[in-house]
Amino acid sequence: MKSILESDFYHDGRGPELIRVHYGGKGSMIEAVDFYNPDDAYEQKNLKHLVFSGSQAFCFTPEEEYSGGFPNIDWQKFGKAAVINLGKTDWYRTFTNLHSKNCDHYRLMFYDEILDVICERIIFVQGGYSMKEKG
Repeated sequence: MKSILESDFYHDGRGPELIRVHYGGKGSMIEAVDFYNPDDAYEQKNLKHLVFSGSQAFCFTPEEEYSGGFPNIDWQKFGKAAVINLGKTDWYRTFTNLHSKNCDHYRLMFYDEILDVICERIIFVQGGYSMKEKG
């Protein structure tokens, strides 16, 4: 387990505010999320996003239903980081890995939900997500 993007996506006890989820292709795979960090004023100029490169699987869990998940994360151990690379977890290994051999399991803490995603990497970008980024 290791934290990533500590200075770009962080928590103050509860995670960043999830504003919008962007799906790619036929709408079945997560592509990006728009968010505000806990100390951001909710103004367009402060909007940020994360891009999930090579995403293969994902799951949102409401914060009220989240009981630590598996593997369990002691978020305090990682300071203010709100995204952890969990590596090749048991959940990751439940998939066939035809397209995910270069991926890892990441867990993200948002204000009211937890996001688990299997992808190659997560990229931070200032501003809201635009489909033009896809190329």
